[in-house]
Formats: sequence, structure tokens, C-alpha cells
Amino acid sequence: MILIELLRWILGVVTVRISGGNAERFINLMTSEKTEFWNIKKSERGVEFSIGIKDFKNLKRLHRRSDVHIKILKKQGLPFFVKRYKKRIGFAAGVLSFAAIMVFLSSMIWTVRVSGCDSELEEKVRAALYGQGVKPFSFKSELDVAQIQRNVMLEVDELSWIGINMKGSVADVGVRRREAPPQIDDVTTPRNIVAAEDGVIEEIWVKAGEAVVKKGDSVKKGQLLVSGVVEGAKSGTVYYVAASADIRASTAARVETVQMYTETVKAPTGRSCARRVLYVGDMAINLYLGKDVPYDEYVAVEDWGKVKLGFSEAKMKVTEYYESCEKPVQISAERAETLGRTKGNAEVAEYLSKYSEPMLLYQSTNIFKGAKSLTIQNEIEFSFNIASIIPIDISE
Repeated sequence: MILIELLRWILGVVTVRISGGNAERFINLMTSEKTEFWNIKKSERGVEFSIGIKDFKNLKRLHRRSDVHIKILKKQGLPFFVKRYKKRIGFAAGVLSFAAIMVFLSSMIWTVRVSGCDSELEEKVRAALYGQGVKPFSFKSELDVAQIQRNVMLEVDELSWIGINMKGSVADVGVRRREAPPQIDDVTTPRNIVAAEDGVIEEIWVKAGEAVVKKGDSVKKGQLLVSGVVEGAKSGTVYYVAASADIRASTAARVETVQMYTETVKAPTGRSCARRVLYVGDMAINLYLGKDVPYDEYVAVEDWGKVKLGFSEAKMKVTEYYESCEKPVQISAERAETLGRTKGNAEVAEYLSKYSEPMLLYQSTNIFKGAKSLTIQNEIEFSFNIASIIPIDISE
């Protein structure tokens, strides 16, 4: 849409109002003559619309066939601009050059956005896109989007889908990671179930195989829980099955956390920089060189403004980046205790994550104050899935 408006501005636009007589007949005459006009609207004084200079000159001929009055309301565009500033040729030439540059820039990609994946996969996708020519300063007309999508899918195995949508000067790339197929439980290979960790059996429900432990038994890591070697009750024949059971056990642990009487905070270094991006329609133009953010740690403040380009209004985004660094500051014992409890709970969650399907049953927290730090002791009891499958070698 911005390109159409720009082209009309370069060729010149006249806004007119027709009144008196039969305005509707005049509009029908223009339509039958295939005259291009737009922004038509009715007002109390007549009918208003916009028309190009070339078609406006033909209105005189149509005017003779319809008794209407034509009044010029506004003249816009490069021809009128140059005429107004004909003594300032340099200025007019600059505006014309700017318009030509805008048309040229709109045919290029300025930004490549990738969404729908983590940073690791995004890096692979960007590398594949770069190899296919989807990168800043490449011309959109030279890119076969459908073929590029196929090539990237073949190059990046982790992808299940990719879509490339050109929005102005932005290549908007959406991707979806391929999900691993669900693992199917093998119920044909003979196997035993052993203890994955130490614990006390809380629940055991055997679906196949023979249980060798019962509820309340203490077991050690690697101990046999359900055997896949079964003897027939009447025949005495030994046969092998794929042991299957739901077994939960409980255990206790102590998780210790140390919290110093200091807290790491971000403090400004005094260095800052600004990054400006001009938005003209769907086109984003970076008005800077180098990286978006030159600092590893920073605080960003964003502001928007409007820019008048003569024929259109654009938006300017200015982002101020203030560099910051981490440094320790002294804190009170109360603050240290709050941070210690939070840190302790996070370490308890991390400890439980080592177990299969953990469920916290009980937690008791004790805090011991030292001269330079606090020690947080979390006594916990939890249950978990203790079953671990071990294949049976029947070749021996």
C-alpha cells in the first residue's frame, strides 16, 4: 500500500469536489471512461475524490457532458512540490532521490525474524536461511520462497515445519521443532524390574512377572523387585515374561544451602548507546551499524516518535541501552534468610528432579546463623517411581 501511495505522490494527485447538476452521472461517466479515482466520499457540498494529474486533465472533456461544477481542493505530489520550490532545485532533487531510495530499499530484506524455537535451533535455522540467500540486503524478487522452505527442511533435521512470510522489508520465519516419537514399551523381550535407587517400598502393583519384595521392605539400588522368570504352579515349567509393575518407594534426604550476607545486584557502569529504527509501512530500516546491543548486561528503555517524510508519516523507535554489571552488596540477616529459603527450595526441587516421578511428602527447614553466612538445612521425605527395567539374557 505504501508503494502505491508513493507512486501516486511522484506522479501528482489532485483532490476535487464536484457539485451541482447530476454528480452521480458524472461519476458514472468517469467509470465508463476507465478513469482512476479513489478516496471518494459525499459531503454537504457535493462529492469529493482524489485523482491523478493525467486523468484530471481529461475531466474537462467529461465536464461538457454533465452539468456539474468542479473545484480543486488540494494539490499534492512531486510535480507541485518541484513547481513550488523550482528555485531550490537541490532540495527538490534531494526529495526525489529520497523517494527513489525508499522504493529501492523496499525491494530488499532488512530484517530476518525467526520464531517458534529456542536459541540453539534458531542459530541452525538462520545459518540455513543465510545459505539460501535469506539475509539482510538480499532482494526479495530473487528468492523462491517455496524452494527455500524445502531446502531448509532438508538441511535442518530438527524441523517438522517452516513458513517464510515476506512482510515489507521483514522476512518473518516461523518454525516448529520435530517431536521425538513416543517410546513404545517392549512387552515381548523378557526382563526383570530392579530398584533404581535405595528406598522403602510404599506401593507395588504387579501386572506381569513375580514380585520378590512387598510393601514396607527396604531395598538397595540394583536389588531385584519383580522377576521375569516365572515357574508354572502346576507344571513346574520355567518361562520368561516381560515383567511389568507400578512400584513407588519413599526415602529421606537432607539438602543444605549456604547463603552469604551479600546479594548480587545490577549496577550501571555509566556507558550507554542508542539504536534507532525507522518504520515506513511494513518496512523497518535500521539507522545504525553493528550489533543491536553492544553490551552483555544492560537495561533497555524504549521510546516511539513520529517522522514526517513529506508524502507520508513514519514511526521512529529509539531504544536506549544502559550498560550494567553485577556486583555484591551487603544485606541484612532478614534479607539473607529470605533469599536463603528461596535458594533452598530451588535446590530441593533440583535434588528431586534426579528421581523418576518424585512427590514431596514432608519438608522441615532449619536455619543456622554464622558470622558471614547462613546455612539452610531442608530435611525432606518424598516418594518416587523406583522401578528400573533390566533385560534378561536367555541365551545362557
